[in-house]
This record gives sequence, structure tokens and C-alpha cells, in this order.
Amino acid sequence: MTPKFTSTNVQRLRKLDACAVSDALDKLQLHGTVSGLAQLSATRRIAGRVTTVKLVAERQARAALPQAPRHLCTTAIEAAGPDEVIVVEQRSGIEAGSWGGILTLGAKLRGIAGVIADGPVRDIDEARQHDFPVFARGLTARTARGRVAELGTDLDVQIGDVTVQAGDYVVADNSGVIFIRAADIARVLATAEKIVAREAAMAQALHEGQPITQVMGGSYEHMLKVEVEGPTMYPERVWVGPNFPDLGIFVLGESWYGDFAEDTVTDHGYITAYLEGRVADRLYTRIANGTGMAKADFWNGIMFTNYVQRVGPTHDYKPTAEHFKSAAPRLKRLLTTHAPRGVWILGTTQANYSEPIVRAAGIPVEVVKHPSSYGVKHATLKASWDALRAKVQDISPHDNT
Repeated sequence: MTPKFTSTNVQRLRKLDACAVSDALDKLQLHGTVSGLAQLSATRRIAGRVTTVKLVAERQARAALPQAPRHLCTTAIEAAGPDEVIVVEQRSGIEAGSWGGILTLGAKLRGIAGVIADGPVRDIDEARQHDFPVFARGLTARTARGRVAELGTDLDVQIGDVTVQAGDYVVADNSGVIFIRAADIARVLATAEKIVAREAAMAQALHEGQPITQVMGGSYEHMLKVEVEGPTMYPERVWVGPNFPDLGIFVLGESWYGDFAEDTVTDHGYITAYLEGRVADRLYTRIANGTGMAKADFWNGIMFTNYVQRVGPTHDYKPTAEHFKSAAPRLKRLLTTHAPRGVWILGTTQANYSEPIVRAAGIPVEVVKHPSSYGVKHATLKASWDALRAKVQDISPHDNT
């Protein structure tokens, strides 16, 4: 039977909608999207490990089994739990319910996430009364008795044009039903989470005034490109501290690597978690200390992002010249959108690319060796920071209205 345990994969999958997971399958060139299985009861999305049930014509089941078959789906209900979804194949061509009211109550009491049936179901009003999610090919009032029976639980089943195995994963909502093979779950989750974060960044770009043709052009097409080996660009949402309008300084890091949780995958999310004490970052603390300001005062007073968005999950991924060159349009957009009064560039390598862009925009700039570099002392950071503050002291804030 399907193993019963609280799965981190299931927890992550519950946060994703079917469209994002379908897009991830497309990007990874995997198969698993099924259309035409309507959500007939409840309105919430469901996700979990799959417990399968295969139904066939009753005479076929009796001929194949050594004893009379148990009532359909009862074995699955007894075996499954809150992290699981029962998936039923009823493709016999016989009009007969593959799920019913008493089964719904039994599954509801077990805390099972929901049921997905490639075939008709019945007693849908009871499922709605119980607020139990049911996805199915259609409805019927006809009983399964004398028509169809269970061939087995945790057998391979055919749902649409997808072969589903017990222990696979599924997410379903009003847009569709998406199956993920157990062997693929890690990379599908990672890709889908990046897509969700990028869509959030696209929405943020629209709010910041970027034309929708640009957002839905390059950004969307890049998001759905087939995954290839090598460095991967990550979504953006810059950090803009609540007191940035007062200080007006844009701090530009060099590049970012790492494999972070969904809520810390952007600059905004990561610094929020850092300031709330949910993540520790010595470098970020060192930068703030180097300016002579308190940590919260510094980070709440600036705008921050890295010139190159994160290029990979570990420090082994280094930004290339192509990464630096391709980051130029983004920096130009950020300078126009946020109109900083000064830019503090951390890192001399990226400064070769970013400093000319800042100077061409007519914005005061200071460059300092990256704080993580050997030999960089607090005094070095402080001198550079103070020099920039002196340059912007008498410059009025840009009018962003």
C-alpha cells in the first residue's frame, strides 16, 4: 500500500496551482497533465500522494480474482490518510458510479485529501454536503452493483492518457489534474516554485509600470523555456526598505547563489526573513556594520538587489560575462523605476558592467571591493559609504510621481 507519512513534498505541492505544475512539466518535457476531469464538489485545490484503484466490469473482476471482490474503494480508504488522494480508473465503458456517498463519508472521516475518478461518480450532493473534493469525468445515478467491481488497489491505472502508479503525486484544481511521477517530484517542485516566483515578479513589474508587452514577452517566454544544464536565472523582487525614500541609496550586490525556500527566493523575501531573524547572514550584517548604522536602520533605509540574479544552487555556479551583460536592461529599468539618489556598488568585477550604466543615468555612484573579499575592513566600507552619502547629501529626491 501507499506509505503513510507527512511529506515535505506534499506540503510544497499544496502551495502550487495546477497551471504552475503543468508549466513545470512542459519546461522539463514531462507528461502528466489531464484535462476534462471536472471539480464536482468542494472548491479547494487538493494535492498529495496517489493511492490507486482499478475498476473493471464485474464479470471481468470475478474471473480474475480468487474470491469475490471487496466493495470498491474500501481498501484504499482504509489505507490512505491526509497526505493522500484516491485515484480511480473506471474506463470499462459501463455507466456505473465509481464513487458514492458512503465512500465519501468514509474518506472524509479518514481525512483523505480527495478523490479523482476517470469515470462517472454518484451521490455528488452528499459529497458537496461533506465539503469533500471530488474530481470526475461525469455524473450518474447508476450503482456499481452488478456492473463494475474492483480489480485491485495500488495497481497501475490509466487516467486520461497518463499512466499513474501508487505513490506518484497529484495536484488538482479547477484548471486541471496534474500527475507527477515519484521519481520526478524534486525537480518538478523546484521548477514550479521558480515559475510561481517569476510570475509574482512579473506582477510586481506591472505594478512598477513596466509595459505588459515586455512582461508577457521576454519574461513569460523565458519562464517556459525547456530546462537545460548549467546556471539558471532566478526570479526577481527587489528589496525596497520602508525608509528608502528618505535615504535614497540603492545598494547593488554582485550575484547570488543558493537553493532557498519559496518565501526567501527573492531579495525581498530573503531580507524580510533576515530582518525577522528567520535566517542568519553574516555578510548582510557585515555590510550594515561597515556603514556604522544599526542593522535594521541600514536595511530599512535602502533598496537592494544583486546585479546578477542568482545563477545556481551552490557557490560552484559563478556568473559569466554573459550573465553580467544580460543584466544591463534590468538595472536600467530599476534605476528608472525607483530613481535612487545614489548607488553603492559592492564588488569591482560587476562594477565593470554596472558602473557605466549608473553614471550614464547621471546618478552618483561609489564602488567598493566586495565585503566578502579578503582584506576588506569595516573602515574600507565606511569610507566608501560616507563618500557616497556626501555626494547625495545635497541632491533632492527624484519625483517618482
